[in-house]
Amino acid sequence: MNSKLSKLFLGSILLSVATGSSASLLLGPDLIGYSGVSGAAFNVGADALITNNIAAFADIGTGAGSTTANLSSSTGAVSTGADGSAGNIYAGAAAVIGARAAAGDVYSAAAITVAANSTAGNVYAAAAVTLGAGSTTQDVYAGAAITGVSKGTQTAFAVPTAELSLYKDSFDVDAALKQIGDTQDALKKLDTDFALAVGYGSTVFEAGVWEGTAVTVAANSIIQFDGKGEENPIWVFNLISALTLGTNNKFEIINAGAGASVIWNIGGGLTMGAGSSFVGAAFVTGAVAAATSDVTCGNLFTNTTAAIGIGDMISTNCLGTDSWTGSINGLAAGIDITDGIISNKSIVVEEADPVSVSEPSTGLLMSSFALMFFAGRLKRQS
Repeated sequence: MNSKLSKLFLGSILLSVATGSSASLLLGPDLIGYSGVSGAAFNVGADALITNNIAAFADIGTGAGSTTANLSSSTGAVSTGADGSAGNIYAGAAAVIGARAAAGDVYSAAAITVAANSTAGNVYAAAAVTLGAGSTTQDVYAGAAITGVSKGTQTAFAVPTAELSLYKDSFDVDAALKQIGDTQDALKKLDTDFALAVGYGSTVFEAGVWEGTAVTVAANSIIQFDGKGEENPIWVFNLISALTLGTNNKFEIINAGAGASVIWNIGGGLTMGAGSSFVGAAFVTGAVAAATSDVTCGNLFTNTTAAIGIGDMISTNCLGTDSWTGSINGLAAGIDITDGIISNKSIVVEEADPVSVSEPSTGLLMSSFALMFFAGRLKRQS
């Protein structure tokens, strides 16, 4: 059998399909710095830690005691649990900061409630603002009445249109959802190295492109991705249907360097049993049901009307975790997928279609600077 060598350079989240001398953007800067993006709702469990930003087309809710970065909903409401914390918040509907919680600046196309004894930065609401007893904010701008008193200046009956539009435009959910769908289509076209079984217990996977239908992993299994001493091994899993994990599963990368990466392309839903830990960047067509499970290193992206529910999710600084690296954070030079082969892509301005990107907010820039950069090499056999 002939051996083929494919290379994947991971560094700025650009994924392209070669078409002659030009390339079209698939997974672009709209996803930089995001732990997860949902085409529907996004729910975070209690006492969870989400290291990077979250975006959703519909509602976003975080549980009591949870810690997240920025939260952005295109059309839905955003609510944070009591005693938790979040970065900046944009809500297409109402926004609620839970009791004794903390948040950065809050933007809402509707009303905003800052509950008792909570804190926030500047508050921009297209409708009324309610400030609970003992709450603290910076300046407040409301399109209707302001109830309660805060530390900063309060301006009622003046819609902060410019501020709302500017922050909303810093992340384009529709563009991100399209990029996710296009990426799934491109991954499906990769040449397959190995066939997946229907069911697994504890298993060791070697690097390569795996393909199957629906896959179930039994409870208490240990799934290992063995890099066999390679510095930058890559695993790609293309599933036609769902991935279902039993309780207390553990995923980990072994015998690999810092450039190791796992990519899941799931044609159905992703279900994780309680206590399971997951590794990799997952592009999911159906719902993600994992409220009592963790992504120990990776990202969750859906482009459908199915929701995401998750506990902890670590998407940066994964090298310091027990599960090693495995996130798709990066892709700086991008990759080509041509005739089912995945290979390096060096970005050359005159050879690529121009891409217009809105200037990101300070929170987005900070998340981007925190990304890991690494290169990947994938050995495959035909």
